[in-house]
Amino acid sequence: MAAAEARATQRSTRQSPYKMRLVIDEIRGKTVNDALAYLAFSKKHAAKQIEKTLRSAVANAEHASRERRALALARPSSPPAYVPW
Repeated sequence: MAAAEARATQRSTRQSPYKMRLVIDEIRGKTVNDALAYLAFSKKHAAKQIEKTLRSAVANAEHASRERRALALARPSSPPAYVPW
């Protein structure tokens, strides 16, 4: 992990990776402030989950300034299989 790079992982989200990827593709490459602004006004449910994870990544990178950071890598993974019984 580089000096200005932070990592945060969210597990066990009951949301399809496709729906998460739609929102992630919109914020990829934007600055943190722009991404948080987009997520705050998005109507998609996945935006709330992604915003929580992004805020966690920002908190993990306490030594770098907030204005210089950009979202470098974001990728959803498949959630664990849900068995209703």
